[in-house]
Amino acid sequence: MSVELPGPLPTRAAMLLATHEQLRALTENVPVSLACFDARSLCCVCANTRFARLVGGEPASLIGKHCVEIVGEKIAETARLRVDQMCAERQQIKFDYCLQRPGYDDTWFDVHLVPDFGKTGEVTFCYVLMTNTTSHRTATRQAHETAERLRKFMEASTEGMVFHDGGKIVDVNPPLLRMLDYRFEDIVGESPLKFIALDAQAEAVAAMAVSRETTYDSALIHRNGSRIPVQFSSRNLLWDGKVVRMSIVRDMTERVADAARIHFLAMHDSLTGLANRTQLMERLALLLEGAGATRTQLAVLFIDIDHFKRINDSLGHAAGDELLVTFAERLKTECGDGALLSRLGGDEFVVIQKLSVSHDQTAAFARRLLDALAEPINIQGRRMVVTASIGIARFPDDGHSGDSLLKNADAAMYLAKSQGRATFRFFDASLAQAADQALAIETQLGDAIRNQEFELFYQPQLSEPDGVLIGVEALIRWRHPVLGLIGPAQFIAVAEGLQLIVAIGQWVLDEALAQVLTWKSAGWPEPRVAVNLSSAQFRASSFVESVLAALRRHGLKGENLELELTERMLMDESDDAAATQATLAALTAAGISVAIDDFGTGYSSLSHLRTLPIDRLKIDQSFVREIVDSRDCFAITEATIRLASSLGILTIAEGVETEAQRAILRQMHVHATQGFLIARPMSSGDFERWLQTAKFA
Repeated sequence: MSVELPGPLPTRAAMLLATHEQLRALTENVPVSLACFDARSLCCVCANTRFARLVGGEPASLIGKHCVEIVGEKIAETARLRVDQMCAERQQIKFDYCLQRPGYDDTWFDVHLVPDFGKTGEVTFCYVLMTNTTSHRTATRQAHETAERLRKFMEASTEGMVFHDGGKIVDVNPPLLRMLDYRFEDIVGESPLKFIALDAQAEAVAAMAVSRETTYDSALIHRNGSRIPVQFSSRNLLWDGKVVRMSIVRDMTERVADAARIHFLAMHDSLTGLANRTQLMERLALLLEGAGATRTQLAVLFIDIDHFKRINDSLGHAAGDELLVTFAERLKTECGDGALLSRLGGDEFVVIQKLSVSHDQTAAFARRLLDALAEPINIQGRRMVVTASIGIARFPDDGHSGDSLLKNADAAMYLAKSQGRATFRFFDASLAQAADQALAIETQLGDAIRNQEFELFYQPQLSEPDGVLIGVEALIRWRHPVLGLIGPAQFIAVAEGLQLIVAIGQWVLDEALAQVLTWKSAGWPEPRVAVNLSSAQFRASSFVESVLAALRRHGLKGENLELELTERMLMDESDDAAATQATLAALTAAGISVAIDDFGTGYSSLSHLRTLPIDRLKIDQSFVREIVDSRDCFAITEATIRLASSLGILTIAEGVETEAQRAILRQMHVHATQGFLIARPMSSGDFERWLQTAKFA
């Protein structure tokens, strides 16, 4: 039986050629830079493409070249020493090498020099194998740096930190030990739940069971058994080569106390300590409800100091504050427990007679108040007599709501002013003629819209402390053909009551956006204008679409617009909270920022505020004006800034008029300031000229 051969066997030369090709392919495909040099002359015998490109050539171009020609004299000198070491030790050597080339990042290699012994036993060739270890070295260095930074952060942090794995604490930092008054060995190895308040454990267990980053409020138990309000920020982290859960523990004791103080101060006047408007309206509503149920009467007395502005202008605000405090003390003494006393703001006080009293009894009470207030007073070493005027409205004859009673008492007070001051007057039907005046104003406001008599003024907002222009607030003025320039305080409230405010608000929005394009051409790279909203405008069903349509009309982005709302517009419990959330979310999604204006003058639910997408809080100028001299205003402002910062909300201080005020605000880390110190509200033309000197980011 014969075996058929497949063909002629390859020759030795062919096999050698094939072997050579295989070796060449091998050297080209191994993930290292490979070359062979004559050990004596350091001339290149061969090299793969990876090595050739590393030194800036092609494999064929390197053959026969001396090391100096390939890598330069400095590197060749080092190479000579390394090759001599290899020959002397007659074994391969390994070392790290950093390749530095102009225009490139440093590249690190593991270098192996492998000797090739000839027939005589001497080293004839040196194989060079270079493996790029830059990525590994970088990763190792970064891991080391991360671990070192974490260690330093744990030691230096003022906040507690705890690491737990498998339901056991594996590490804590000193601040947490101090917070709880435990030693390291008392905590490590224990369950985290051992130190968490019982009513907070369920949420903690849920947070520890997930891998995502989470932040939530909780409470720890001090070694002495007391409760510590805290905030946990937890996330997974690579620690000591494995994934553990890390929690940053923030002690919220001071912040909770600040919030409670803000809550208290939100219901009281900071200067006199009396109930403020918010508390007055809440308690008046309850009193009216009770009086209506029992068919009893009560009286509202609206008190205004005579010529108070003259005292402020001549003696200064400090003297005015001293007078207000003295009047508040005198009113407290006369009112006793039978009346509710409050300060609305400025030089306005309100007294509610809670007990059912007759017309004559209220008149006698008013006279007693006027006599007490008119007693001589010493202010800054000056003895003077300051009087007041009082207007009185009675329930149920003069109104059935708190607003109507205050309005009518206010009208009666102005009647007392007009009849010589230092007296009191009851509301009567003749004062209702004010409604006719409102009708006249309505007609004039309608004409103002049609005749384009409105004009916008602009006031800059600068970031602190660098003074960069970050925005501008649009402020409406009415250029009346007879009365001249009228501020918004004289017509906005009327416009709101007469349902003209939505049309006026839409005009303001369009006019302000139209100016943005002019500001861009004037050199402001990214202009942003803040526009005030009315409650009626904000609650309109088409509000969001009207804003977006205005942006489209002017070809602008949402980032060019900020909308300012008051606290009461957002916090009124009678409003639909879900609708408010949806409206703000739609504005935010369009890139429009939202600010709360005159923050601190109303009562805000802090838990509600935390859930709203608010970008900025504007600290009311009444606090800024007194921040230098009033500890309460200082405390409110500082607490507000800290609270906003903790919620990720920026702060703008309004009404900054002095460098002293600005310096204090900077120390409190307010984000921006606005006020006469920077610039007064300006017409569009004046603002464009001011813009030429502005500083941009």
